[in-house]
Amino acid sequence: MRRQILEEELQRTKPSLASQVEYMLKEIGLRVGEIAHACGVTRQTVRNWRKSTEEPRDLRYEDFRVVIDRLISTEALEPRLIGAWLRSNDRGLGGVRPLDAIRAGRLTEVIAADALSGGSSLPASVPRGYEPVRNAITEDELAAELRSDR
Repeated sequence: MRRQILEEELQRTKPSLASQVEYMLKEIGLRVGEIAHACGVTRQTVRNWRKSTEEPRDLRYEDFRVVIDRLISTEALEPRLIGAWLRSNDRGLGGVRPLDAIRAGRLTEVIAADALSGGSSLPASVPRGYEPVRNAITEDELAAELRSDR
């Protein structure tokens, strides 16, 4: 029962896929091709996500969301600077772009990279109603809860 409640809470607090993609495009300044590249899908797939006609089938989209949510929630960078950081070569990733590292499944390394650990003191301007997926419970807390349910 507790597991079901936790899963429902995650779904309740998660913005729609279409609004997530719109935010990435308009506020963060990413291009459809960059989202597609990071998630290992075609541009058409991202357009379908934007229209809510298709759901992500690969965990790379969730990895991508975790990075963006973390940057937004920690106010490490302003939204437009998040896009610039994702497409820049990062020292913390050995000179690799975070977009490429996400595609390669290197989520832990991306989260540990400079922009996420030190960050900027610039305030984030997050649109009203946008909340990161993981705002209700941390990923570690959820994993611990799901293990204890077994």
